[in-house]
Amino acid sequence: MDRRHFLRALLGTAALGLVRPGLGRALSSPADRFAQGLADHPWLAGWQDAPRFDHGARTLEVIGKVPDGLNGTLYRNGPGRFSRAGQRYEHWFDGDGLLHAWRLDDSGIGHRASFVGTRKFEREEAAGRFLLPAIGSHIEGALPIRNSDDLNTANTAVFSHAGRLYALWEGGSAYEIDPVSLQALGPKAWRDDLRSMPFSAHPLREADGSSRNFGLLGATLVLWHLGPAGDVRDVRTLEMPFPGYMHAFSMTERYLVFVLLPYVARRGESGQPYFKTLHWEPERGCRALVIDKADLNRQRWYALPAGAAYHYGPARQSGRDIALQACWNRDGAQALSPFKSEMQGKPKRIDLGASLQLIRLGLDSGRADLETRVAAGMDFPAWDERAEDGRMFALTGGDTSESGYFDAVASIVPDRGIVDRYNYGDGCLVEEHRFVPSMDDRVPGHGWLLGTVLDYRRGRTGLSILQADNLAAGPVAQAWLPYTVPLGFHGWFEPANRPA
Repeated sequence: MDRRHFLRALLGTAALGLVRPGLGRALSSPADRFAQGLADHPWLAGWQDAPRFDHGARTLEVIGKVPDGLNGTLYRNGPGRFSRAGQRYEHWFDGDGLLHAWRLDDSGIGHRASFVGTRKFEREEAAGRFLLPAIGSHIEGALPIRNSDDLNTANTAVFSHAGRLYALWEGGSAYEIDPVSLQALGPKAWRDDLRSMPFSAHPLREADGSSRNFGLLGATLVLWHLGPAGDVRDVRTLEMPFPGYMHAFSMTERYLVFVLLPYVARRGESGQPYFKTLHWEPERGCRALVIDKADLNRQRWYALPAGAAYHYGPARQSGRDIALQACWNRDGAQALSPFKSEMQGKPKRIDLGASLQLIRLGLDSGRADLETRVAAGMDFPAWDERAEDGRMFALTGGDTSESGYFDAVASIVPDRGIVDRYNYGDGCLVEEHRFVPSMDDRVPGHGWLLGTVLDYRRGRTGLSILQADNLAAGPVAQAWLPYTVPLGFHGWFEPANRPA
């Protein structure tokens, strides 16, 4: 699929099925129906619009103590605006990006938040209604777009590179952000001929300070390599076996590792939003791709059972085998539109279908194996690059909670499963926790987990700091906002001694 077909797939303009004027008040709008569901099920606050009041800088009361030397900013990103003028998005990934900055130093914890001022957000904010297409929802009467950045919500992740900060999406450009004010400075053109090219939300940092990333254009994989100074070392494309989907990737010191999921885009449905053109075709199975960094033309494909994984842990090479952990869902149809019922305000307990799987790929044999490591629902991984045992941290739990959503964070070793865990308790929806290594002893595994939690019973969202090698002891420090904000996706920790 070329760029033109890709844009058509993003342009969905079918009706959302809203109540027509003149039909009376008996039928409510999608936004009203969500509000009704929220009243009965307060944990739906995770998919509620963020408050509209000013989220300017404030200093928060700290429970406990910020660890000595833990100075910097945890930036977090996620969808924060789902409805306008009674309309409401159907897909979680459609919401306008809401960027948070949790600043930590010896004096305590501060917070600032701001909607990412993308072209789309500014136009729709001025109009007070949805104007432009979305990637997962039908927008009635949507206006035409020039390129994918016209519908870029910059709502998925945060990334610092070459002294600059970016809010990331996956269908278009990175959005540059002022690291202090959080003001959007505009879409980043890494090179004039690369404007609006897909730049995914999960770049990975090399030891030399360069960064690797990818993008998708239908069945075309775009490979990015940015130098430490922000220059483009290399951008190239390769054709995949079918127009599937991938959200993230992994890598070893020598190899890039991708897994192509059998969500297949059908060209005949180009009038639909992108995610509605994807169809779960498990009979195809998944395809893993290993690429040699030293020679990108050296590639090998592997066949894997059908499954859907948005996120992967670190890849490790042992001899002539590569192993990586995947947060794997065997029911790809369910995973295509995460929390669709919650977005509609329907009273339904969440089922976290993903498990932790270990993927092994034989560099010489061509063998590919998939093995269950932890059967419980698990996602949003983080890890210590220095650890040799492949230790990973991830969200889990939810089996005994009211909502069914993640309520715990765990430490996992591939050959041993869960080795440590902290449960925040029923009433809490737990978001991604980032690993921050200790700068004092530099011992692998020593450091901190920083993550946010939505406590819907108390009507607050807060930041927690846990000791990475003693999660069961619970937070060493917490700070709370006096209101909730919707669940976000991914973050980035920027140390104070390294300019953002």
